[in-house]
Amino acid sequence: MLATHLVEDVRALSDEIMVPDAGQVRFRGTTTQLEARANSEAPGDNQLERGYMSVLSPEQS
Repeated sequence: MLATHLVEDVRALSDEIMVPDAGQVRFRGTTTQLEARANSEAPGDNQLERGYMSVLSPEQS
């Protein structure tokens, strides 16, 4: 298990990722699946960061 916010580490080291928030799992899957959840308006420097921010947005709750 690895806990990080560094996207480069996530992409290089992870087969499966989980995004927890307030004690709940907001996302569980691959980096490709998280990228597919990205909203083009979400903040981030790349598709994976935008996917992360998208699953944490209040609209996804």
